[in-house]
Amino acid sequence: MERFTEGVRSVHVFLPIEKNNEPNLWPLIEAIWDNRPEITVVTSVSHPENRSMSHFVLTKETELRLNNLLIPEPVGAVAIDPEKLDMVMVPLLAYDRTGARVGYGQGYYDKFLASVPGAMRVGISFFEPVDQIADAEPHDVRLDCCIFPEAVCFFED
Repeated sequence: MERFTEGVRSVHVFLPIEKNNEPNLWPLIEAIWDNRPEITVVTSVSHPENRSMSHFVLTKETELRLNNLLIPEPVGAVAIDPEKLDMVMVPLLAYDRTGARVGYGQGYYDKFLASVPGAMRVGISFFEPVDQIADAEPHDVRLDCCIFPEAVCFFED
């Protein structure tokens, strides 16, 4: 983990929607808290009215509450400017060998990733990449890499 997180001071993680069987990042979050306490862990609150997210520091003491989409969200946490993020972990349904990705189609992460161009974009998936995502658009923000159970895929621009 140290080589992968070298130079990372803050990482945005998604908290899994249990009913969607998303990858469970809690072991990773706890490993960061226990082994790399200098890294700030950040998560988000979703705003369906404009498909945006606000970002908050996540600690062991942070109270979480399920929103109407059953996403755990922080309550009363400290807000953080997304421009301070060094890494963003993104949930995926699928991705291809160029880093194009498919999520749940709501646009939250498209808007968020476009607002943090300097952050490393890391997909989290149960599967290896497909050859090509046919409907990828030129404006879609691509991943820098993707972690899946067997390996990590790195993508070039």
